[in-house]
Amino acid sequence: RFGPSRIVLYELSEFALYRIEQELGELFPHIPLVRLVGDVRDPEHLAATFARLRPQVVFHVAAKVPDWGPRREFFRVNAEGTAVLVAACQAAGVERLVLVSSLTVLGLARSGAEVDEDSPYDPSPRDAYTASKIEAEKIVRQAHGQRGLHTVVVRPGAIWGPGDVHIAPRVAALLRK
Repeated sequence: RFGPSRIVLYELSEFALYRIEQELGELFPHIPLVRLVGDVRDPEHLAATFARLRPQVVFHVAAKVPDWGPRREFFRVNAEGTAVLVAACQAAGVERLVLVSSLTVLGLARSGAEVDEDSPYDPSPRDAYTASKIEAEKIVRQAHGQRGLHTVVVRPGAIWGPGDVHIAPRVAALLRK
């Protein structure tokens, strides 16, 4: 029922694109992969890509994620890139957009309080990543149901895998203690 006829990989970094292709090729050898180097902030390239490939579902996982960098760069990639992608999806008649966000948008409840999808955003995020992801979520949620686009936001607690330089080293350091 949900078996895709192909998976389109759209990535700014050729090296990252290669790594993703290798991993997905092993996991789904029966599904053709289309590899494209591109930037979610480039509306003309996205429009041309969507017009040619006509995707039904888009998973938006592009993000600036390091813990450092100019605040403006986080917003350029995470919020403005999301706005460009949403507009391209709407213009091309994409049916569904899934934004991969972050639990950080809810703040870190140190009191042990439970949080869920109805919890409010962190009212005063301390870092540019979180602030930009909140803005990206607002853009995607506002687009839900507009021009035929249905959206969903997922907030995984952590994303890691081969080559991870963020999560795995932190876990390893904690285990060594």
